[in-house]
Amino acid sequence: MKQPALKSSLVLLTIISVVCDTMILPFYPQFFSAQFGLQSSNHIGAYIAVCCITVMCAFPVWAKIAQHVHELYLWVITQIIAGLLGVACFYSENVWSFWLLSQLMLVFKASYLLIYPFVLSIEEKQQHLGVVALFSVLLHFGGIGGALLGGLIIQSIEPRFLYLVMAAGDSLQVMLCLYLIYLLKVSYKPRELTASSVKRQRFPGYIIRLGVISMGVYFSMFLATPYFTLLWQQVSEFSNALLAGAVFAIPAWVALVILITTRNKAATNKHSKTIAYALVLSSIGLFIQLSSHW
Repeated sequence: MKQPALKSSLVLLTIISVVCDTMILPFYPQFFSAQFGLQSSNHIGAYIAVCCITVMCAFPVWAKIAQHVHELYLWVITQIIAGLLGVACFYSENVWSFWLLSQLMLVFKASYLLIYPFVLSIEEKQQHLGVVALFSVLLHFGGIGGALLGGLIIQSIEPRFLYLVMAAGDSLQVMLCLYLIYLLKVSYKPRELTASSVKRQRFPGYIIRLGVISMGVYFSMFLATPYFTLLWQQVSEFSNALLAGAVFAIPAWVALVILITTRNKAATNKHSKTIAYALVLSSIGLFIQLSSHW
């Protein structure tokens, strides 16, 4: 009873987090323009870069703290603070105060990345591949939901209300964590780590190569991601932000199709064939997304 409830709650936590954290990403130009009258792409690019640096620097700190405090208790505290900072971002009227408040918010939101090692730690090793696949699907579904919800809010209300929705998502996460603490009778002390989990290990060469490839993929993605909806609105001559968000989410839909259709092929085919198939579908998705005749 408790184990299924734990898994379901962690899945729900992940979906809420991804939806809330991605819904503003496609609409930063519209947000800065409407809220602060800024239309500089240099400013937007610098802001997104600092956001990434903030999360990268903050996450190892939370990983250290999690060695002394259980993740569920940690998330309750960090998400409460993140939610309050999200409300402060909503009321921020100065761009520099917004920078400060939003970066502080990301510092506390970075603790939530601990959910991935947390989930793997409670699963048997032979189940890890299935867990990774599940969370890949959740990330894409969350990205689709975030793009659609962000577009709906911008189209219907004002961009700054995105931060109130983020704060509401943080509140839901806090309640879920409190529910799990009550259900599982969790102590505030951290879970016991096995010797293999604390042993410092060198990364194999293929992990480093995969990391370099992934860095190239994310570099290419972030070249267009923050500006795509604005560009598509200009090219298509449709100002509807919800429609722009739907078009923005096309690669996520394609990724889901690839994950579903290659689920069995990956185990029987050569990896090169599976990757080639995925690249063909990805190219079709990009062609559909970037076509001026929408």
